[in-house]
Amino acid sequence: MTKFKLSLYALVAFAGMNLVTSCGDDTEDPMAEIPAATGTVQIKFLNYAGAGDVTIDAAPGEVIAVAVEVVKSQGGNRPQKLRVYEASSKTTRGTQLDKDIDLRNTEEAQVKNFNYMVPNKTGTTVHLNFEVDESASAFSRKWLTINIKGSAGVSSYPSLTLGAQGVGTGPSRIASSTGQLYTACNAAANINDIDITYAALGALATPTLLSNPERQARGLSTEARDCGANAPNSTAGGPNTLFIKAPSTISFANSTSTDLGALTFTNARPSIDVQKDDVIAFKTQAGKNGLIRVESINPGTSGSIIVSVKVQR
Repeated sequence: MTKFKLSLYALVAFAGMNLVTSCGDDTEDPMAEIPAATGTVQIKFLNYAGAGDVTIDAAPGEVIAVAVEVVKSQGGNRPQKLRVYEASSKTTRGTQLDKDIDLRNTEEAQVKNFNYMVPNKTGTTVHLNFEVDESASAFSRKWLTINIKGSAGVSSYPSLTLGAQGVGTGPSRIASSTGQLYTACNAAANINDIDITYAALGALATPTLLSNPERQARGLSTEARDCGANAPNSTAGGPNTLFIKAPSTISFANSTSTDLGALTFTNARPSIDVQKDDVIAFKTQAGKNGLIRVESINPGTSGSIIVSVKVQR
């Protein structure tokens, strides 16, 4: 082998070593001490109350859904990315879960849903660090601490008001995992979490619960206009939810996760006509079962419906 070839091989090997080393330098050490937050962005968990850090109990295997609201302070730093880390303590960096979530430079509240499956580690505690990367090399954070214990539970969201498809009727869409309501203008960014919607359909404006993909199939608009610089936003797509009238043997008030899991959905469809006091069973595309109780209806395409929702976690 010539000296030239030996030198060439050595150069390639050296370059490869540098590449591996440089990639490794970008990996965050999960046990590294976490620095103090220096940002101005406000972070709130819409479905878990508490101005500061929040602590909850959850069972192994449950999926904890968090509706994270990010608000830019007036005159403050620009929100850029939301990152979520899983840590064994609040003093360490932890391991990043999933990819960075892009945020917009706006003073309007923006909501991002994050789903976390609780590990099978009964009797232990995990800490989720929701961290917003901001301009000026600053960041803000909010912690969700999960005590792992007990059996699977049910999330309950009482008296949610959904508007019909008429202008100015209010939000028409729900993410059942968080109870968060969405107008057409902010549906596009959270379309994968929206699994219950409402509209008044047909010549009789029949009150109807339907999955978001079914809206387009039933002739409803899939464009959100008057939404600022990003208009029009597409509201098409999303998970396909199935609905059916719940059996009279199930109690909405006292239903457990086991009760919901036993529901059957033979001949269920992606839409269902409803009346006041109906109890409707639904199955999400993620395989979670739930119940919807119709509390009241203000009829018409400019009307609304009030529902209570229960769903497996």
